[in-house]
Amino acid sequence: MKEISSTANGTTLNNNVIVQTIAASATVDDTKATMTKQGESDNAYINMELTNQKQFLLPLTGGTGSYLLIIVGVVVAGCGVMVLRRNKKAA
Repeated sequence: MKEISSTANGTTLNNNVIVQTIAASATVDDTKATMTKQGESDNAYINMELTNQKQFLLPLTGGTGSYLLIIVGVVVAGCGVMVLRRNKKAA
């Protein structure tokens, strides 16, 4: 870390500051999670086991609701074709 400028009341650092984090830890849902460095990577890794839990049902999209709408649309279109044919025969 290199200081670019100092505050009005502060002083400028004479040397660069090197910050190294070897390991850190956290607690997630009462489970201790330890972050460690993997090889030469600058990223930290956390080894945890996660369990999916069903919380609520998502709304269904499509399915029977759209089938009903399609059937009604086909019936309405069929009725329209029948009305047009009757009008042609009557004319």
